[in-house]
Amino acid sequence: MNYAQALERETTEAMWQDMILAHELATKPNPTLMAQTWESIQDKSSIDFICGAWLGYPRGSWEESHAKEFEATTQWRLIIKGDDCRESFYVNKYMHTDTEMNQPKTNISFFDAAAICNAMALSQGHMPRYWFETSEEGFVPLVPDTLNTEKVIEVHEDMDSVAVRLPTAEEWIHACRCGADTDTPWGDFPKGEGCGSKETFLDPYAWFWENSKGQIQPVGQKLPTPWGVYDMLGNAFEWTTTLWTEGKND
Repeated sequence: MNYAQALERETTEAMWQDMILAHELATKPNPTLMAQTWESIQDKSSIDFICGAWLGYPRGSWEESHAKEFEATTQWRLIIKGDDCRESFYVNKYMHTDTEMNQPKTNISFFDAAAICNAMALSQGHMPRYWFETSEEGFVPLVPDTLNTEKVIEVHEDMDSVAVRLPTAEEWIHACRCGADTDTPWGDFPKGEGCGSKETFLDPYAWFWENSKGQIQPVGQKLPTPWGVYDMLGNAFEWTTTLWTEGKND
């Protein structure tokens, strides 16, 4: 199993500034604005933006090349949510990997996913989001190296923490659909004779049984969603913090 990770902005002001610019870039691709923003940012490795704007530019154009360069340096995608955008959050643009093959980390439990989030939080100097109640130590912020699931009684989430966390199922669905009401984030499936199959339509965007030969594939090889997130469909399952219930699997 795998997961998508999310991060809340530390300050409302910073979130709103990112939201305003991200909205401009996502809805009205503006090469001048992008160029000015690019030049003004000192640490380009920490940019938080919705990108994927290059998908709307002519292939081979300067705008496409510049937007791709801008997108490649970023790690997080700002997801705008709600009429007033105050529920906005960030999603990592790639699935979590830990192999030389750059493939999604699979066969992990919810406990494993929460522990990975804790390890990322600590590496960034944040208080971990998840606290494990154990039979011997009480409440501790376990990480993969110290996780022993046999001793875990329950996991508690610190809702005030701004550290890396798992998204809720509702957040994940919103991020995946990209505000669209079509069959997929990239439009409706072809209909009628001679229009092609669903598999052909999805092939540029997602890994599935037919085009992956039933094997997990390296992340980021297919085109991203319109909001710049990769592998949201296919390739590997993803954990959320919303509990699974019978008849409903998010």
